[in-house]
Amino acid sequence: MNIPTKCDVVVIGGGPAGSMASGLLSKAGFEVVLLEKALHPRPTVGESLLPHFWNSADLLGVTEEIEAARFVEKAGALVLWGGSLRRSSFKDFGHERKPLHVDRGCFDKILLDGSARRGTGVFERVQAMRVELGGTGRKRVFYRCLDEEGEGSIEAEFVVDASGQSALIAKQGRFRIFDEDLRFSAAWGYYTGGEYLDFESEIRPVSQLHEHPPVTVVTALGDWGWTWHIPLRESISVGVILTPERWKEHGRFGDMETRFLRAVETSPVVGKLLGASQFVEGSANFMRDYAYKPVRLAIDGCYLVGDAAAFVDPINSAGVTFSMYAGILASWAIEMSMKNRARSANYQALFERQYLERLRLFRMLAVPSDRGADGESTDAALRSLRAFSDEEKLLALTTSILTNRSERIQHLFEQLELEADLRYGEFPIPARLA
Repeated sequence: MNIPTKCDVVVIGGGPAGSMASGLLSKAGFEVVLLEKALHPRPTVGESLLPHFWNSADLLGVTEEIEAARFVEKAGALVLWGGSLRRSSFKDFGHERKPLHVDRGCFDKILLDGSARRGTGVFERVQAMRVELGGTGRKRVFYRCLDEEGEGSIEAEFVVDASGQSALIAKQGRFRIFDEDLRFSAAWGYYTGGEYLDFESEIRPVSQLHEHPPVTVVTALGDWGWTWHIPLRESISVGVILTPERWKEHGRFGDMETRFLRAVETSPVVGKLLGASQFVEGSANFMRDYAYKPVRLAIDGCYLVGDAAAFVDPINSAGVTFSMYAGILASWAIEMSMKNRARSANYQALFERQYLERLRLFRMLAVPSDRGADGESTDAALRSLRAFSDEEKLLALTTSILTNRSERIQHLFEQLELEADLRYGEFPIPARLA
């Protein structure tokens, strides 16, 4: 494995954020090396995408490959919260391109291959172990090869940490802080067969997914917990988000897989949709305390993006799309810094400010209404929201209303003096699922 000893930029991690940052920097003519500890395609969660991701796909040049993969088109969202079933579609907010339900292993590989085609040197099964910061000088990334004996290091002017939940630089610098207002734990797994709901709330067999696109189903589980139901090409992704205390209540049912299956079985709507499904043995996963706040988003020419920077909550399906945005933002800041080194600190500061404002807005959309939000976070979220089109502002408000998280966003709308033109419907739960 011939990993160079130096380059312009090292990117750690080959998920959506890392592939976007590396691909765009390579496209701009820089020498980029990407180190990825897994071998793609690798399974991961986060399969429901917002339509905004298409803009990022266009920039990376992978739109045709994504279309050819024939992922499942997403008709909208169906949310059961507070006893009412609410429905919303992105086309009601001006989006012509379809959101998708994607198999992340395949989707992420398309992005990584796209980066490689742009000239990125991609090295898989290579784990970055440590980053030696060099102030304003060059940085050194130490790594080890996982399929053969060997360690090494590579020197670069800039580093992008897209290492996901591993959060290499944040852990190394001890500035990853868990979010006390989002103390939830997640369990998820996969089912085959069964049924789903389309946008008209018709119950359909999974064999009809491409003829009648499904919705992402989200249902409340008390104390702000919730479940998801995401039909994919060959399986259904199902997840349960609960407070640690609620998971302990399920402890009497046995190990985590058994607890997960029990929680799914008793979930409103989702449990009945899966009545004829088969659980894929061994597919259950568990993650505790997954939400953490950003403290630093860039340090000494190292840029943190995606889950390596912060993780909010998957309830609004924004994770992948937001990670791709972060990769674009980091690539822009680094490209501008390479072209005008005297202003590198300014570009890094601008990256941090824009990224932080967007993160605080997404956190506000996800945090339950009875939990904290300080004035500084509210101001940052407001600045981010001001940059949105009126249609996107209304989409943000509608999204928060669907899960009863709208109190703070409505307060922001009062400051924006924008009329809340709500675009969602309420209707009864289908009798078979009640």
